[in-house]
Amino acid sequence: MAQLLRLLRAPAAGRRDRGRPHDQWTTPVLIDDVAEATRALVTTATAPKLLHLGGPDRISRADWAAGIAAALGVPPERVVAEPRAHGRYAHRPESTCLSSELFATHPATAALRPRPVREATRLLLGRHLPPTVRSTA
Repeated sequence: MAQLLRLLRAPAAGRRDRGRPHDQWTTPVLIDDVAEATRALVTTATAPKLLHLGGPDRISRADWAAGIAAALGVPPERVVAEPRAHGRYAHRPESTCLSSELFATHPATAALRPRPVREATRLLLGRHLPPTVRSTA
């Protein structure tokens, strides 16, 4: 995400996005939500040995990048969508989504709700970018 933010905020002459796959899926989760879940799990005696935590939205990397661009007020055509096989994500699986079924039912984490991608994006941009850079949309 940091690389994409740099590209969208300060494009150099002739510099363009290296491409984001429209066919590689992920379930992004806000670091704050990861921290909250970790805090809840380290204070319980019944912590599971393994717990997947994915965000609530299944989204392609291209759509995720386009959402970040929109939140920054950057024209969507600045994000280049391409097939996974044609770019740097070719070696990655089609889906890197995580299922959070145990997370939703474990007593220590059942009340927690990871934030949707758009909300998480707004929160991160709000924290790390000056108001003049953020989109009003």
